[in-house]
Amino acid sequence: MKHTRISNCLKMPNVIIDDTILTYASKCVAATLYAYRNTLNYCRLGLAKLARYSGCSVATVRKALTQLTERGYISTYRNYAWCTQRSRMIFRKDAIICRVSTHTNFTFIPRATLQMGMRKSSFSIYLYICRTAGNTGRAFPSLRKIADTLLMGTSTVCRGLKELTDLTLLHREHCIKRDGCHACNSYFLIRNVSKKATAKVVPVIRVVRTTPSAPVTVQPVRISARTLHHRPIKRTACNLQIIFSDFSIIHPP
Repeated sequence: MKHTRISNCLKMPNVIIDDTILTYASKCVAATLYAYRNTLNYCRLGLAKLARYSGCSVATVRKALTQLTERGYISTYRNYAWCTQRSRMIFRKDAIICRVSTHTNFTFIPRATLQMGMRKSSFSIYLYICRTAGNTGRAFPSLRKIADTLLMGTSTVCRGLKELTDLTLLHREHCIKRDGCHACNSYFLIRNVSKKATAKVVPVIRVVRTTPSAPVTVQPVRISARTLHHRPIKRTACNLQIIFSDFSIIHPP
């Protein structure tokens, strides 16, 4: 069976995602290396470009590369070139070799997530959810399970999930059992990720009517654009439908 290449995604090895010894910044730097490698698993980015693409400082990138080398995920190859002006060999930019194969046991991660400027803990949570979701695009781990697997606090997990939801990377759905008890939340991955996932505020109109006989009053409301994609249809006591996908939205009965 021939596999098609997904250009807007990168192959992240599952062994790096599941490694609890790596720091959050090391996983982000590893994702950047696997995103900008060539067909020979060589990445020729310098420290400055790695720091800019991964959203870390140069010192943090240097520590992350040291940790990834100690864990055996990458290795550094020193390049030399002949300089005709000096008539001797000079050093060139080092090449980083990604040693973990991505033919099997990998997870697709959107490339646009590297340029969104999210916290490194949120990025680690996103990697774990993509790992557990698989091809279905739906994951349902509990907050305690995420916290115990990634060795972080529950409050950090809640903060990271809220940031991922605000960036339209995840859609969180609260699940309730038949007996009324709350179950683990379901997280649905949003595949069409844009690099410009910022909080753009647009004007939206809302209809307010206290009684069926009262006149209709229109009030402008400012709602974030990233919440419009998953805002459900609401009904008031007067049976008014407000549809948030059309931006115009008022249809009185």
